Amino acid sequence: MSAPAKAPYYWDFGTSEEGYPPAYGGPWYIDSMVGDAAVFEDWKIEGDGSPVVVWPITKYEETGTGKIGFGAKGVQGEIALTMDPSGWILAVATIAGKEVFRGFIDRPWEQYDIWPVGATPERNEEGPGRIGKKRAWVALSTEAWPQLLSYAGGSEALIVEIDENKLRENSRNSYES
Repeated sequence: MSAPAKAPYYWDFGTSEEGYPPAYGGPWYIDSMVGDAAVFEDWKIEGDGSPVVVWPITKYEETGTGKIGFGAKGVQGEIALTMDPSGWILAVATIAGKEVFRGFIDRPWEQYDIWPVGATPERNEEGPGRIGKKRAWVALSTEAWPQLLSYAGGSEALIVEIDENKLRENSRNSYES
């Protein structure tokens, strides 16, 4: 299961056009994503508004694998984030031990790109999967990952975003306490 046929790029890690070497940028991104799961636990699926809850399991810095748990539509699973030998961040999502998603992540600019196994992208091509620059949403093409079609409700993309209503409610509740 091969990584995309281009070198990963982590643009904001470094002072040159080349960015930082993946060994520095990738692990930092992994642990910051795991940290986000502790702060922003309430998400939702765009379209039907189904709630998604996430939580941190382990940090890359401590175990060599960043793990985020998730629960949605009556199922629970986990996302494992590791550094692939190619320099890409490898994301593998499982439900009940069965793999439901595998993608390779880099950050060529402000947003993150996610590529399926064996992709052959051009240097400046955008990935069929994206994570917003503030990591408040994730969009995965069901053409690139057809196994996600049922989770996307037949849509051309599975889009999961922070539930801003819950975020405001939680913020208000913590302010009032």
